[in-house]
Amino acid sequence: MPVIRVRFMRFWKGFDPRENFLTHLIENLGFEVKVIENKAEICDIEFVSVNASNKELIFQILPIVKNRLFGTFRDVEEKYKLLNVPKTANAIRRIWVTGENVRPPFTDDFDGYLSFDQNLLQNNAYLPIWYFDAGFYKTHFVSRVGVETSVESLLKSRGISKVPPKFACIFVGNPHAIRLHFLEILQRIASVEKFGAAFGNHVKHKFAVGREFKFTIAFENDLYPGYVTEKLLEAYLCESIPVYWGHLGLSSPINLDAIMVIKENQSLEDLAQELSELSEAEILEKLNQPFLKFKPQTQDIARVIFGNSENGN
Repeated sequence: MPVIRVRFMRFWKGFDPRENFLTHLIENLGFEVKVIENKAEICDIEFVSVNASNKELIFQILPIVKNRLFGTFRDVEEKYKLLNVPKTANAIRRIWVTGENVRPPFTDDFDGYLSFDQNLLQNNAYLPIWYFDAGFYKTHFVSRVGVETSVESLLKSRGISKVPPKFACIFVGNPHAIRLHFLEILQRIASVEKFGAAFGNHVKHKFAVGREFKFTIAFENDLYPGYVTEKLLEAYLCESIPVYWGHLGLSSPINLDAIMVIKENQSLEDLAQELSELSEAEILEKLNQPFLKFKPQTQDIARVIFGNSENGN
């Protein structure tokens, strides 16, 4: 079995370089993956994400604070624009990966890009962050939720027999304005229980509490085509109906019958009213819907990683 030497740089907190979607994809193509941690050692593929190391964060604090204090912090691009140029020079191929809603840099520093964008150049492929929790190649334990899942299980209907007793809940780490605004609107109609760091009410596993609610508010930080994070899947795995503000993008595999998503030209007030008017039969039908309509293909991701069209599945 041929060996592929892989290094991961600047990935998000909790990322496991030996157990993740990218490593499993390469293994599924018939390679043995050897994870290289030493920056001085040569590797075949170096994946570089956009999260700063602790050392880099020190140099980022001043401009970020300055921008926020004086109102010049334009968007998430400002925070991440200086964090994606690698310092190593010993990778045969270097692939840029993002878990944030930032655009690929398209510089000579990278050979390919895995992003939330679906309509960019040939060396870019669509990789929404929820793929890392879906269990494409083996059963995956989603630590934030406290349950296991797999793509195969997400394609199947569920066998939930009872409607949860409580109305709605929300898990908030980032107190995004649109998220809090909808919370305020929904609370005028019915009780919404609040969890997460933003409310000083942290829970270790979302499933333990989320399964008690008919609805879980799952709003993205940005409304951008294809920008679909882990929030939607995590809400579904709580055996609750995700209430979604976001843009699923082109030809999404996500089953709209399993979620409540804000429609074009629909107000947040109208969405809240729609939730309150669903019958128990309609709620139970949604709860038992599969999360996916079809299994997402990964050929384009493999093509970008290896630089050709011969690898894929």
